[in-house]
Amino acid sequence: MFDLIAIGDTSRDVFNVVPEETAYCSIDTKECVIAFNYGDKIIVEELVTTIGGNSANVAVGASRLGLNSALYTQIGDDEVGQVIVSELKKEKVSPNYVLVEKNKRSNYTTAISFQGERTLFVYHEPRVYELPDLEKSAWIYLSSTGNGFEKMHSQAVEYVKRVGAKLAYNPGSHQMKAGMRVMGPVIMSSEIVFLNREETARILGDGYDSSDDVKKLLDGVINLGTKIAVLTDGPSGSYATDGKNYWNCGIFDAPIVDRTGCGDAFSTGFTVAISKGLDIPTAMVWGTMESAGVIAVMGPQGGLLTAQEMERVVSQNQDFKAKLI
Repeated sequence: MFDLIAIGDTSRDVFNVVPEETAYCSIDTKECVIAFNYGDKIIVEELVTTIGGNSANVAVGASRLGLNSALYTQIGDDEVGQVIVSELKKEKVSPNYVLVEKNKRSNYTTAISFQGERTLFVYHEPRVYELPDLEKSAWIYLSSTGNGFEKMHSQAVEYVKRVGAKLAYNPGSHQMKAGMRVMGPVIMSSEIVFLNREETARILGDGYDSSDDVKKLLDGVINLGTKIAVLTDGPSGSYATDGKNYWNCGIFDAPIVDRTGCGDAFSTGFTVAISKGLDIPTAMVWGTMESAGVIAVMGPQGGLLTAQEMERVVSQNQDFKAKLI
């Protein structure tokens, strides 16, 4: 039996750190543009390669925190796919449900990193998603996949109902575009739903705006059927509710190198803490500490904490807590 099976797309990510003298940023007009001279050869300061994808990040993070985790994803029978499987094994994430598709390519992302922000060039290979016969798991983490995911979403809902697993859901861009017709049944079956402020207002629709009071937004998500609603809000940190109480957890002061994977890291810490029987305020602290670790290094996985590191950082910062609002 697994503690957590993550479901979603996986890619090979390459981060190119661009020297400041090669880029132009017009901060005064709030318009930031990275510009290169046509035909130039651009020298990068640092090159970081990793595997990526929302669910892959969570599977790796959960494994480091001590869970027996697996990943369902689809890759091509290419060199990139071989690297993805190798990295998962190294992180002690079970590759049992990694589907290798013949004559297909694996997903690939090239990132241009500048002053802690990144611009992504993303290639997604077309897929036909269908869940394999999954072993029993205590938790399912469902996140971003490409077009054609609808059947798989229905299968995930059927699975959690059949085996009694708990579902954590963090919809990606394709799921948001599909709307509540597809997301509604998933949210109704979820233990935890992760959204940012803009996504929350978008799925709630008429009568809601991203500038609304956070309690109104959280209540709206709870009314869709999930047991725990989590809203991330940039510099304001995170908010969460169980439908009765509301909490806010600020951001943890940490150096910012790269924000890629920050949200996935928060979802990792939060979900793992809840899976271990910890309360929501503690889970928010775990999520925040994971995010702080990830943004301090390049790429979405290098800063994910081990169980020992999480214990240490929480112990050293006992005054950092989520507060009732």
